Amino acid sequence: MLVLDWESYQNTAWGNGNWIRAFTDRVHARTGVWPLVYVSAAFIHQIPADVRAKCGLWVAQYASNAMTGWQVRPWNYGRYGEAMRQYTSNGRINGYTGPLDLNYFRGTREQWNKYANPNSHATIPTPTPAPQSVTQPSPPATTGSGYRVVVRSGDTISGIAARTGLWPLNAWHVPSGNINRIWPGQTVTYHGTATTTNSGTGTRIHVVKHGETLSGIFGATGWQRVAQLNNISNPNLIRSGQQLRY
Repeated sequence: MLVLDWESYQNTAWGNGNWIRAFTDRVHARTGVWPLVYVSAAFIHQIPADVRAKCGLWVAQYASNAMTGWQVRPWNYGRYGEAMRQYTSNGRINGYTGPLDLNYFRGTREQWNKYANPNSHATIPTPTPAPQSVTQPSPPATTGSGYRVVVRSGDTISGIAARTGLWPLNAWHVPSGNINRIWPGQTVTYHGTATTTNSGTGTRIHVVKHGETLSGIFGATGWQRVAQLNNISNPNLIRSGQQLRY
């Protein structure tokens, strides 16, 4: 789980919302993960609205400093729309000696996995689906907008793009508005133009557009393989019109 700990202590950027935005954008560019932002309830106003739209809040607010145990519904639970709530720094749990920070994650196990590792399959075992009598055909190598896919368990947008051959990732529209937040059963839609071709040898080709990056096209977990396949020594140097095998 990646988290920005936004506190005033030893923080020369305290009060600078642009710094928060630059940090979370950089984390996402490098890892594909939008980190949580840990912040006291009194300073939520320092977190820019666009950051809050992409990053879950981990809010600290204590009713008192009195010793407490596990609380199912802490004081002011959910008041700030937070993903996680820290409700004490003086908590006690059997088996541990001394005070503990106690927190409550306001979500499911699957949602936790999406926050922690959105571009990989969940590590929780899932039942093997029954064999299907009909196999959904792959879409044509070149296609227009509007191709729809129903999300399967363990899917990511990177995985769907690789399965369908439809790139770049930012051409996919998802119900949450964030391609790192998808759930099984949802329908995601490709609204890009035809950018993939077939070389005639079974190798698929993506033609680079202006402003695209390897990680932006192929995802945080797929660009390394594409770089190696195309003998790209510097992944930051690709050019418009370049043909990439994948």
